[in-house]
Amino acid sequence: MKKQYKSFEEARKFVHSLGLKSSKEWRIFSRSTKKPEDIPTNPDKIYKNKGWKGYGDWLGTGEIATFNKKFRNFEDARNFVHSLNLKGIRAWALFCKSGKKPEDIPHNASRHYKNNGWISWGDWLGTNMIRPKDRVYWSFEKAREHVHALGIKNSKEWQKYTKSGKLPKEIPANPNQVYKNKGWISTGDWLGTGSIASYMREYWSFEKARDYVQKLNLKNQQDWGKFTTSGKLPKEIPANPAQVYKNKGGKILVIG
Repeated sequence: MKKQYKSFEEARKFVHSLGLKSSKEWRIFSRSTKKPEDIPTNPDKIYKNKGWKGYGDWLGTGEIATFNKKFRNFEDARNFVHSLNLKGIRAWALFCKSGKKPEDIPHNASRHYKNNGWISWGDWLGTNMIRPKDRVYWSFEKAREHVHALGIKNSKEWQKYTKSGKLPKEIPANPNQVYKNKGWISTGDWLGTGSIASYMREYWSFEKARDYVQKLNLKNQQDWGKFTTSGKLPKEIPANPAQVYKNKGGKILVIG
């Protein structure tokens, strides 16, 4: 036998008295023993075309499902957001949760305005920030030429420069990744210092390096340490011979 339910108006009036705040709370209530038999569990189906407007109307919260809301056009919404001077997606998320966001501007703007003007979060917020994978960089040669002119001496100075706000947007902060297989050789080549990372250097054989060092008449490791930092150490000899020649000479590089 088909159930007989209250009219939409009567049922809605009863539900309003419950003080439920969301469709989730309604689902919990509707499955409990507290729900009267003459009020349907699925009011959106039972009262379709009989007064149903949405769960906000049904519960009395006034909330409207996102797909039923009427939002501002993309340009008007973006102009409003620009006026907020938000600095990033995190700031946007906090603003959406603050209760200050107008109802006619969607919190999921990238989804709502997809195919209707959406470009990027940087464009939406007015920061003009572009995700690294979407950026267009200069060619390796052009970028390296610019970096050479900066006179940066090492990777530590490079890292400091990339965080200074002076790095052109056309040059990546991680050139070793962006220009991999596109010209990248080493940090020394990138900066113009000529330095080569230790693991990439080609050293003399153990025997040749040892012969050279023994002719220096160094007396101990302290003397060796001073020599390696003096600027006189040939680039073909490592400052850390114990590591480089491990298993390549059978002995520790002997001094004296």
